[in-house]
Amino acid sequence: MKILSICLSIIMLLQETQPGVDALYLGWNRATLADMKHQLQSVPAEQKEWYQNNIDALHSTGNLNTDSIDKESLRHTFLSHLTSRFPKLFDNFLVIEITTSGEIQKIFKFVLDISDCAHPVIYGYQYKGEWESIGIIKDTKLTVNKHLEQIQTAPQKGFNFEDVIVTRFMKGKVESSKYLAHFTLAEKSFVTDVLSRYISSYIKK
Repeated sequence: MKILSICLSIIMLLQETQPGVDALYLGWNRATLADMKHQLQSVPAEQKEWYQNNIDALHSTGNLNTDSIDKESLRHTFLSHLTSRFPKLFDNFLVIEITTSGEIQKIFKFVLDISDCAHPVIYGYQYKGEWESIGIIKDTKLTVNKHLEQIQTAPQKGFNFEDVIVTRFMKGKVESSKYLAHFTLAEKSFVTDVLSRYISSYIKK
C-alpha cells in the first residue's frame, strides 16, 4: 500500500506540473513563429517563398502549433523530459535546436544553464526515439549573450549549414526566440561555440 501511495503521489505531481509544460510549449512555438514571420517581412523577395516553406515544415512537425498541444512533438517531449529531471532549471536557460543534414538526419537540442553567463553549464541531447543525453559540459569559459544579440549575420555570410533556433526561457516563461536560417549564424558567437563542442562539422578549421 505504501508503494502504491508513493506511485499515486508521483502521478499527481506530474499531472500538476503538466500545464506548465503545455504553457511553455505554446509560448516557445509562438515566440519562434513570431520571429520567423518578422524575418519573412524583411527578407528579399527571392527568399520569401523559402522562409514560408520553412514555417510550413515546422508546422507539420507540431513545433509551431500555437493553439493546440501536440504531446508527441519534439518540443513537448523535450520539455517533459527536462522538467522531470531538472525542475529548477527553468529559472534562466537557453535552448539551441538544430537538425543536421546528411544521409541520416540527427536531431539535437542543447540546454545552457545561464545562471552564470560567463560559465554556463551545457547539456547536450539527441533524439533517438526518445531524448538521450550526449554529455554535460561544466566550467566552460563561454560568454553568452542572453538577449540573443549579435548571433545573426547577413544572409550567406554565416557559419551554419542547417537552420538553428535559439530560445531563451526565464522564470518559467519564454523571453525570446531567434530563428537562424542556414548561413546566417555569426561565426564568432556562443551558439557556434556550443555546436562545435558536440557536432564535428561545426569545429572551426
